[in-house]
Amino acid sequence: MKEGVSNLSFVGLDFRGTTGDAMFGESCDNITVDRCSIFGTGGEWAVGFSHGNAYKYLGTSNLKVTNCELSCLAGGGIRAYAKVDAYDMVEPDGSLIDNNSIHDYGIIYEATTGISITRFVGTTVSHNEIYNAPRYAVDFNGQCREINFEYNVIHDVMQNSADGGSFYHGRSYVARGNKIRYNLFYDIAANAGSYGIYLDDGMSGQEIYGNLFYDCGNDSILIGGGRDHKIYGNVSISHDKGHDAVWDMPKYYTMGQAGELDEGHFDLLLNWAKSLPKEGTEQYGIWQAKWPEMFSYNFDLTNFDDPNSVMAPVNEIHDNYAIGEESGFEISEITERFGDVRNNLSFSLDENPLFVNPTTGDYRLRDDIDFLNIPFEKMGRY
Repeated sequence: MKEGVSNLSFVGLDFRGTTGDAMFGESCDNITVDRCSIFGTGGEWAVGFSHGNAYKYLGTSNLKVTNCELSCLAGGGIRAYAKVDAYDMVEPDGSLIDNNSIHDYGIIYEATTGISITRFVGTTVSHNEIYNAPRYAVDFNGQCREINFEYNVIHDVMQNSADGGSFYHGRSYVARGNKIRYNLFYDIAANAGSYGIYLDDGMSGQEIYGNLFYDCGNDSILIGGGRDHKIYGNVSISHDKGHDAVWDMPKYYTMGQAGELDEGHFDLLLNWAKSLPKEGTEQYGIWQAKWPEMFSYNFDLTNFDDPNSVMAPVNEIHDNYAIGEESGFEISEITERFGDVRNNLSFSLDENPLFVNPTTGDYRLRDDIDFLNIPFEKMGRY
């Protein structure tokens, strides 16, 4: 699709044996891909929108990829950039990635992803099953905001990777309001530094709740130095010793205390945190109402007592369950001092505190459990 192509639907088509991407477009609007089969592609992506021209903002809006199967792919599944800089976007763009099966990808280009989106606002990524891959299942980049990642089933990814997660995002203070909820993660490969959800290098402002993690890498959720997270109501089950349901690593705070903050990733974070919409603009009013904490950050990198310090790990981590041998929570005393850390409970596999019959794989919550109602029956494709 050439630049500017709009208002097209691809329904019930079969794409096979392509040497490049099955579908590629730049600056396209209102594109629907529904009930298509994409098999055996040779390009970097099966469905790609402007992944070669990211910094020109030649992306897409109102993209819908639904009810498709993408399999046996040399590279990744779906790659899309939003059409404008998300700093300037104040309304959801209307995109939807729903009810797709994406599997056996990354055969040639291993450092790839099942779904990768950049700069989108208000997009829904739901009911997808993503599996059998060397690296990520979902990667959301740039200034993605208010994305709902929900009811997805993710398994058997990170098979040939380290320092990553089945859900990955890093290096942003401004990607706010994203919700990762009601997803099932299981059998994520436990390589050197492999996680269910990885919030890397100061990634901040995410809400993660109502997810079920079963044997997910080294830990289920890793917070790599960020702040303003809300992580609650998740259940983590692991047969590996020493697996943590949540590991909060306040790396930039401790680096600051040690005088080691001369680090490129942190400089990038600071630049984004300081370049918020200007007072008097429409964007300023919207951002200030939704995320007021960002407008009170203290950028004095020698102040280690102020909870408004941009380095402070002010995170809410509460009402999560860890089930497994020596499994639990690795929450630093720094996070406990600045954040809201409470009621995170650990049990052995034999105690069975929550489920009907885990020995037979029945992980429905028992009727007598007063707990966040996780809608297991809605997870996965429909």
